[in-house]
Amino acid sequence: MIRLKPHKYVQRIQKRLDGIASVVVVSLVLVILGIATTGVLTNVAASQRKQSSQENQQRQSDRIANYIDDRMTSYDQILVAASGIVNVQGAASLTSQDWTRFTSSLRLDETYPEILGVGYADYVTPAQRAAYVAARQKSGQERFAITPSGVRSAYTPIRYIQPSTTTNQGVIGYDMYSEDRRRSAMQTARDSGRPAITEPLALLQDQDDGNAADTPASVLIYYPIYSTGDAPAAQTEKREALAGYVYIALRIDDMMRGVSLTSDGYYTITDITGDAELPIFSLVQGPENATDGAASMAQINAFNRTWQSKISLVNPLVNTIVSPALLFAFGLICSAMLGGTAFGLLSQRMWRVQTAHQQELQRTKDEILALTSHQLRTPASGVKQYIGMLLQGYFGNLTAEQQTIAQKAYNANDRQLEVIDQILYVAKADAGQLLLSTESFDVVALMREVKEGLQQTAAAKSITIDLSAPGRLAINGDARYVRMVFENLISNAIKYSYRDSRVHISIRKKKRVVHIAVTDHGVGISAADQARLFHKFERIDNPLSRSEGGSGLGLFLAERLAKAHKGSIRVDSKEGKGSTFTVTLAIKTVGTKNVAQLTDAY
Repeated sequence: MIRLKPHKYVQRIQKRLDGIASVVVVSLVLVILGIATTGVLTNVAASQRKQSSQENQQRQSDRIANYIDDRMTSYDQILVAASGIVNVQGAASLTSQDWTRFTSSLRLDETYPEILGVGYADYVTPAQRAAYVAARQKSGQERFAITPSGVRSAYTPIRYIQPSTTTNQGVIGYDMYSEDRRRSAMQTARDSGRPAITEPLALLQDQDDGNAADTPASVLIYYPIYSTGDAPAAQTEKREALAGYVYIALRIDDMMRGVSLTSDGYYTITDITGDAELPIFSLVQGPENATDGAASMAQINAFNRTWQSKISLVNPLVNTIVSPALLFAFGLICSAMLGGTAFGLLSQRMWRVQTAHQQELQRTKDEILALTSHQLRTPASGVKQYIGMLLQGYFGNLTAEQQTIAQKAYNANDRQLEVIDQILYVAKADAGQLLLSTESFDVVALMREVKEGLQQTAAAKSITIDLSAPGRLAINGDARYVRMVFENLISNAIKYSYRDSRVHISIRKKKRVVHIAVTDHGVGISAADQARLFHKFERIDNPLSRSEGGSGLGLFLAERLAKAHKGSIRVDSKEGKGSTFTVTLAIKTVGTKNVAQLTDAY
């Protein structure tokens, strides 16, 4: 047989085809490897980000539950203190002035803005009704009447409620036993001798327009008052000794403004005590239908009822599905630069993990600091209220020595609260929870208020405070934090001035800014120490620093707040000659600014 050899040209073509096939095979292998590597890295990143999102979601849920637990503890303390006032004065002898004086000491607008009112209601039987109404009218409540009208087995008309707003005064005389949810909670409190909270309901104060559907969810918390003082042991004795109730009316939406809900997602709180879930609070932030469906829940013991917080945050993971053509192109790039790409991806991933870890560590530190400060402030505020009650003579007259000791304790508690507040504000700023809300206000009037508020402190050292200012000067800013800046500066001027000296405040306008200078004739500050003045936790050693306490946060916070108002603080001082702190503020600022943007980077 004759074998024909292929033509050389055909052999060359065949070799080329074989080489191309080998290249194609190797390329396909590299492409597949690159695609596989990309898929693995993408899945790992997606899994880690999803896990991180779920952990953050659970932290947010736990933080809300802890916040509500803290508020319930505070409400319990208010009710116990209110019952103490009623028991000391006697329910029959309790006057409107007694109730006003007590509620004023709570500083509701500042400390508990969610509380619409703190009230007292009597327990009245049908046989006592006519005499009770006549007694109330004779005591000064001329228009007092029990509403709604009608005969019932018992009545709990509201006698007093503060603050004395128009809407609050409109509910005087309302019989809370006439409504099922209120009566149920009051009877639970009566039989247990402990605070009891209602189901979510609409307050009478929120129903002026008659549209109950649009009213915010609210609750009432009741605490029983017995004619025996302490709660009797037996349930029948509790019912026979019931004299009335102290109670708190609060709006849930206003309460939840105290916790920062900055992440996009769904936030809900429901009452799950009974068979049906009762909605209490609901908030949707960010795009709809953007959550991954996995919610984090936490149960909250709200006195006699059980609440449940539920959070479903927006999944931060973007869509990882791409078209086959793009995936193939990306695989070709990975096949050619697999080593470099892997190194780059791993390096970038490591940097992100380290950065996220540092940020999480800082956030955790700030949250712990804020939570610790809050936990310190709650009992400290309670101590202040009880010492104030001692000084005001609620529990009898004090001897001169007891009065002196109680006043010293009250002043020391004030200083403690000041330090806690400063730590709390700094922690909020570092955690991104301190926002400036600008509005127009009279800075001269504000300075007069700050001056008057510090007159007593200055008088204790025989220091005179002078103010030179125009009649009125309006600027834009957040009046709360501008006040904080100058309270710190003027308080420092008093602290570090010698007795029988003077502190001078001057306000002058120049073009689009206002210059406010605080001058003292105290110990002064050396040039070397001035560079450290505005650092966190820095205190300058001087002849008065040991006797005058401080946290080292006042000037740091003042400078941050001044910068947030597009301003600055300048110090001019010589050691032993006194100091002048000049604050320059823009007369007009725009929008809302986050003080956290001004803190040091992570």
